[in-house]
Amino acid sequence: MMRLRRRNLLKLLSYSAAGFAASGLSSRTAFARTRTIERDVCVIGGGSSGTFTAIGVKDAGRSVVVLEQKQRLGGHTETHIDPATGVPTDIGVVVFHNLPVVTNYFARLGTPIIPLPTGAFASSNVNFDFRTGQQQNFTEPTAAETGAALQGYYGYLQQLKATYFDLDSSFDLPNPVPLDLTIKFRDFVAKYGFGAMVRTAFQFGQGTGDILNMPTAYLLKVFSSQVVSSIFGLNGGFMACPTGNSTLYENATAVLGDDVVFGADVLRVERDKHGVTVHVDTPRGRYIVKAKKLVVTAPPTLDNLCGFDLDRSEESLLRRFDSNYYYTGLLKLEGVPAGLSVTNSNAHTPYNLPQLPGLYGINPTLVPGLWNVKFGSTVPLSEFDVKSTIVSQIRRLSDPVYFPSRPRVLDIVTFKGHTPFELNVRGDEIAQGFYGALNNLQGRNRTYYSGAAFQSHDSSLIWRYTKDTVLPLVLA
Repeated sequence: MMRLRRRNLLKLLSYSAAGFAASGLSSRTAFARTRTIERDVCVIGGGSSGTFTAIGVKDAGRSVVVLEQKQRLGGHTETHIDPATGVPTDIGVVVFHNLPVVTNYFARLGTPIIPLPTGAFASSNVNFDFRTGQQQNFTEPTAAETGAALQGYYGYLQQLKATYFDLDSSFDLPNPVPLDLTIKFRDFVAKYGFGAMVRTAFQFGQGTGDILNMPTAYLLKVFSSQVVSSIFGLNGGFMACPTGNSTLYENATAVLGDDVVFGADVLRVERDKHGVTVHVDTPRGRYIVKAKKLVVTAPPTLDNLCGFDLDRSEESLLRRFDSNYYYTGLLKLEGVPAGLSVTNSNAHTPYNLPQLPGLYGINPTLVPGLWNVKFGSTVPLSEFDVKSTIVSQIRRLSDPVYFPSRPRVLDIVTFKGHTPFELNVRGDEIAQGFYGALNNLQGRNRTYYSGAAFQSHDSSLIWRYTKDTVLPLVLA
């Protein structure tokens, strides 16, 4: 049964004669303003996976259109250019892996990419509980202990790959699913003695929520063997674009040209054996897109797919997703020493992890007086509440050595909510074959999927998954 939000239902009324009359328009006038687009492939979502898919389809000689709700491509890849210095600061996707699919994609779009300079994220760090404002004194794992745990964890992932499958490649889990992937991450790290790397995994897995109580599969995906090998500097380590990672999407926009519809609000999707019809509302008028195949790269929640003609199997499967919530921004601060990182910690919790909702911490950027801020939650919050919490908790920091005068947020320079984030299901659902059923949606009702829900929140691995798995199906 089709599910429509109220705002979409109201917009659809304008397709009816009653709607035209109410708006003072004749049906002839209204439909004259509706543009029809015919393409081989329609892509919903112009983020990391959607843009890569569109470029791949276009390069294969097929026609494509991208429907993007925002006024830009890139999704979570966002770059702030400081107006005074011209220095770019990436606040969403920050780094990439040195993989052929990455370097080839950057080259295809004429975008520079270089190895991340040694010490790019180096800074002096202190641990404070942002809820109380007090410094937290506890014994952190030594570098040697963390390194040993990371080595053991990496070895485990390599053994998993040799025995079962490459978890970095997809969510195509074996049947039966190994028990380790379904138990809580707290039990997994205790079982194998990987506790010394938990704080590192928590910071790399920002947005993954309460990681200790998440099924281990999600941490093995987010804190993947590719991530650990890049931490170790293997195969070239991490890479980034010196002009800001958004440059990649600016160049993609130029390549795709009129094949992107910005400000696109998908109202209704109809799929049958003949093709796909998508009704779209935009600030410039309505569009009807007719395509042979559809690729969904937006998070496949029922809310995002509310206008789809979902069948019972699709709706039953997708409604099982839960999600986390992630927010990122840049702050102008006073009262914080230059070059100081403040990590949110709690001396009385397992592995001294902070309680969520809350900040992950604040980190200095290359722009004087400008700090990165990250915030995570396991429940939905308004952006107003998140901003208010950030401002009040930073103001709460108190210490005569580090903060002789109370820190203060002078300005929230930029702020983005990445929600929903890290779609997930329970461990028992993973064990019962959820991801096998999810992968079986590929091609059902002429619809294909890519993005983090089918891979992980890692642009490099999403591109590889799209290239190896999704594009061959779409282009077949």
